[in-house]
Amino acid sequence: MKPKTMKILFTILLIWFIPAMIIVYKDIDHPLATKAVIGFVIYILIYGLITTIVAINKIRKKSKRNINRRIKTFATTLGASIAIILVATLILKTHEFDLLKTLSISFGTAIGVAFLDVVFER
Repeated sequence: MKPKTMKILFTILLIWFIPAMIIVYKDIDHPLATKAVIGFVIYILIYGLITTIVAINKIRKKSKRNINRRIKTFATTLGASIAIILVATLILKTHEFDLLKTLSISFGTAIGVAFLDVVFER
C-alpha cells in the first residue's frame, strides 16, 4: 500500500476519533451515536490489521542490518518500559504490580517505537 494511502487512512482515524470521544465522554445515548462508536472500533481494528500487514511486508524488504537494529531497539524499549513501570509502581505504591498489564503496555510501546515508522516510509 502506498504511503499516501496510509496517511489518508490515518487522517480518517484522527477525524473520526474526535466525535467518537465526544460521544463517549458526554455519554450520548442515541442509536446513531452507538453505531458511530461501534463503527469507529471496527475501523480501528481494520486499520490495525492493515498497518500490521503493511509493516511486515515492508520489513521483509529491509536489509538484515536494519532489521537487527530494529530488533535491538525493540528489546531496549521493552526492557526500559518494564523497568520504568516497575519503579513507578514501587515509588508511588499505588497498587500491586500487575505483570500482564505491564507486559502488554511495554510490548505495545516497544512495537510502536521500533516498527511503526516503516508503515509511513516510501
